[in-house]
Amino acid sequence: MTLPDSYQDHNAPDAMYAEAGLDAAGILNTVKAALPERKMRSAKLVSVAQN
Repeated sequence: MTLPDSYQDHNAPDAMYAEAGLDAAGILNTVKAALPERKMRSAKLVSVAQN
């Protein structure tokens, strides 16, 4: 993740980070794209009673 190689117009820092993909949503999208897709498995629930 880096800043773009293009000129960014001056703006509020939050807007500039969002435009560069460096805000929370952009970082989350980058992480999701880098990780392999996780398949959901059906979970078996087991009840454990304590006496």
